[in-house]
Amino acid sequence: MRNKPIHAVSHEHEKFSVYDALHSVGNSYITAMLGHGGGEWDTAPLNLGRLQACMTASWVKSALVVFAMTAAMLALPARAPAAMVRYVVDPAQCEVFTVVAQPLTKFRGNAIGSFQVRSGEVSGDPANPATGATIKLVLDSASYASGNARRDSVVTGTVLDAADYPDITFVSTGVQDVAMDTPGEGSALIVGNLTLRGSTHSLSALVSVALIGADRLEARGEVTFRYPKFGLPVPTGFLGTIHAGDEVTVKFRIVAQRSAS
Repeated sequence: MRNKPIHAVSHEHEKFSVYDALHSVGNSYITAMLGHGGGEWDTAPLNLGRLQACMTASWVKSALVVFAMTAAMLALPARAPAAMVRYVVDPAQCEVFTVVAQPLTKFRGNAIGSFQVRSGEVSGDPANPATGATIKLVLDSASYASGNARRDSVVTGTVLDAADYPDITFVSTGVQDVAMDTPGEGSALIVGNLTLRGSTHSLSALVSVALIGADRLEARGEVTFRYPKFGLPVPTGFLGTIHAGDEVTVKFRIVAQRSAS
């Protein structure tokens, strides 16, 4: 039994088209194969051999285009690695102050003390500080000084237990909300972990940063947290009958010099 030729059926309000799967563009060879003429589809037999040949040629062409694009992408130069820069903290140039409400604050005001910086470093890509930047800062917990020997003894002994926990350490875990005011000045939210008396908790501080010359970095900011968050006892006065404030505000100025290594 002979196969009957296949015809394309014409409909007054219908159109028939085939689309290239890669480019979503109607293929002209369909019109040629179906014998389009004057706005309606002819009822000439569909030449399956020619249609298959045209479709094969189209797919080969598409494959060659994809291959050429892939080859061009592979030929592009590799992206240069981030230009990481390292700054070493200069303890002699740094300032760290603490502000705590004294017992009977209304009459006595706040107690202001200071800590000495032991060491620290800052590293990152100046062109993209939000990616890969790290900050580490270590303070000497026994260095607290407020001009009041009794208060200093309570803070370094009872509160911080400096004999067993000599370091106060901050290590960043991320840099967020970077805003550059000028090419050498800006601000960012530094997120990290603060370790006090062996207890580590997350902390974040808004910091303003400035590059001075080619080698000097300065950062200023402040952060407030509560003693109980770190399990620290709240300082007291008058033989323990009156408590001081249960939170401390730390204000800092950190200076670092660019390292050659």
